[in-house]
Amino acid sequence: MADEETPPRIWRTVDEILAAKRFPLVDIADIKLEETKKRGDRPIEHCTAEVKNRGEPLHRILWRGRQWAVTVYGVEALDGTYFFDRSRIADGVVSKFDAHHSWPVHMAEKTWVDIDDFVTCWLVAITLHGVKVNSKHVTAALSEMMDLTPDGE
Repeated sequence: MADEETPPRIWRTVDEILAAKRFPLVDIADIKLEETKKRGDRPIEHCTAEVKNRGEPLHRILWRGRQWAVTVYGVEALDGTYFFDRSRIADGVVSKFDAHHSWPVHMAEKTWVDIDDFVTCWLVAITLHGVKVNSKHVTAALSEMMDLTPDGE
């Protein structure tokens, strides 16, 4: 049974450190932090390069990549020529057997698609739109897509 007058060793260690004034105590309420700019409803932008719109105007952007954007509508190409709504984000990842019908596989077959940017956008869309997917099915879709890309890039 420990002596009530002798605190456990950790207390003495902390007391010794404090006595040495190596870590001065500061009341967190006294710390003045610089005001930071808040993002508000501005999009998260991975790339800000201008892209000429050749099709439909984009909906409000939540996340923006080089070629693709997650919008309140769903996923849209920045040039406005290709889009699908948020209810279709999980197409092809309902089961691991549907992987060959997934968005990553479908888009990897197109020569004009920046597949790295698309996959990032698609994964961000799953997250931002709160789409419930099984990670094993997503992994199966991405593996299937890798088989279609040159050198498995």
